[in-house]
Amino acid sequence: TAAATAAATAATAVSGGAFGVAATQASSAQLLRRPVRQPPLPYSSLPTPGLHDSLQYHFFLGGGLFLALRVFHTASLQSTTAWLHEPGLGTVELVNTYTPLAADRAAPGLFLEGEEITIADGGDGSVAIDLRPTSASAIAALRRAQVGDG
Repeated sequence: TAAATAAATAATAVSGGAFGVAATQASSAQLLRRPVRQPPLPYSSLPTPGLHDSLQYHFFLGGGLFLALRVFHTASLQSTTAWLHEPGLGTVELVNTYTPLAADRAAPGLFLEGEEITIADGGDGSVAIDLRPTSASAIAALRRAQVGDG
């Protein structure tokens, strides 16, 4: 499946605008040492009984910060969640939606986009994630953590 956990791969760069966070991290495809694109989500565009597929990303940032993102897809629902854990302050939900992300199946690799998030294959074995949370608590958490402000 398209499931990918990119927790222990190459270096991570995190940046973004005042109301978002963008992260780029090497994907498991880089471990294969050849050009590999992350497949679309879901992996099949055909209606398939029992189909389920998911993506998972984990970012371990300085100061004990932990950012996680999950996209879960079945034939009847799609759930996208992202959250940030701050030591001493707890966990803040950044994105939580059941609105399906739009998939660009013509793209050469994974490309999903919604109101608060974009996930795209970087073409070089990496993935680019752009979070644009709308809740005041999520924006405040990212600012406190100095994530997304350059």
